[in-house]
Amino acid sequence: MKLNAVVFLLLIGSTLLFSCNGTKDKMSDSEKNTLAKMAEIEATMNDPEKTGKYSRLVLDMDEHDFGDIQEGEVVSQIFRFKNVGDAPLLIHECSSSCGCTVPNWPKDPIPPGGVGDIEVRFDSKGKTGVQSKSVIIKTNGKPNKEAIVIRANVVKAK
Repeated sequence: MKLNAVVFLLLIGSTLLFSCNGTKDKMSDSEKNTLAKMAEIEATMNDPEKTGKYSRLVLDMDEHDFGDIQEGEVVSQIFRFKNVGDAPLLIHECSSSCGCTVPNWPKDPIPPGGVGDIEVRFDSKGKTGVQSKSVIIKTNGKPNKEAIVIRANVVKAK
């Protein structure tokens, strides 16, 4: 029932928006109020605190050890995850502890039950010895932060 009301309001808002050539300046106060109410309803529907629906990222694994690699070698690992929540999961950011470690993650929302991959690339140029690097994943989920760790023993090139 709520969904039908939202769809109805969206149709009305779209009609008002296009009939006014897309400018709010030409809209009446009533039309502006309708658009504001539509935005408020949409925001409420997407607010986990109000809907009780959350996303949750669960990783298949959160650590990977590359073992011995040669200095200058670039290695990568895919970390698979699943959204086990009941709302779409959005990864806002993945940040690494070092510029030599670069994460790549999906930018589109992952639906409930959906899966995705985060690729982490490590460039060992200029590194030697045991290396441990982390990637922090920030999401709209609960909890909103997860961590991935990669390790390698970088052997000096001969």
